[in-house]
Amino acid sequence: MLLLAQQDSIQPQSKKQGVFLGVDIFNPVLSVFTEKKGGEVSISVPFKQKWTIAGEIGYESNTFENAIWNVDASGLYARAGANWFVSQDINNPNMGYYFGGRIGFSPFNQTVNLFTIQGVDMPNVNGNLEKHAAYALWLEPLMGARVPLWKTNFYVDASARLRILLWNNNEYGMSPLIIPGFGINNNGLNFGLNWSIGYVFTF
Repeated sequence: MLLLAQQDSIQPQSKKQGVFLGVDIFNPVLSVFTEKKGGEVSISVPFKQKWTIAGEIGYESNTFENAIWNVDASGLYARAGANWFVSQDINNPNMGYYFGGRIGFSPFNQTVNLFTIQGVDMPNVNGNLEKHAAYALWLEPLMGARVPLWKTNFYVDASARLRILLWNNNEYGMSPLIIPGFGINNNGLNFGLNWSIGYVFTF
C-alpha cells in the first residue's frame, strides 16, 4: 500500500483549464509591410467542459487604394463569442483544436481622400468626403488551435476566420471599403487570420 501511494504521488498532475490572456502578434508583423497598423488583446474564459467564452478588443488604422478610391479608416473594434474544443488534451485542457464564432462591432472614422466617377462621353470627375463616423457589425465563424510553448503556461493561439458583414451605417450611405477588425470589404466578405501569444492563469 505504501508503494502504491508513493507511485501515485510522483505521477504528473493534470493541468486545470484556465483563463487565457493573449496579445496579437500578426498585425504588428504585418504593419512592417503594409499600411495596416494597430494591435489587439484577447481573452478566453472557461465556463463549461470544452467550452470557453472568448473575445478580442483592438485598434486599427488602414488605407484602401485602387484606381477609383483612396480611403482611410481607423478606430476601435471588439469581438465576442465562444469556442468549443473539439479535440482537447487529456492532461492539459488548455491546448487543442477548436471551433467557434464571434460577433464583431466597430465604431470607426472614415475619410474618402479621393473617389473618381468615370464617364463614357465626359472627363472623369474626382471628389472627396471629409472625415465622418461609420459603424459596422459582422459575424465570424472560425476554427483554430492552441499549443503551449515548451512546458510553460505560455501558449500560441491561432485561428482562421470567415468574416461576414451583417450591417453598416454612415452619413453618406456608402458601403465601407475597409473596416477596423474586419479588413477589406469584398462584397460583404473577408478572410482573416489571428495569431497571438498569451499566458494561461489557473486558479
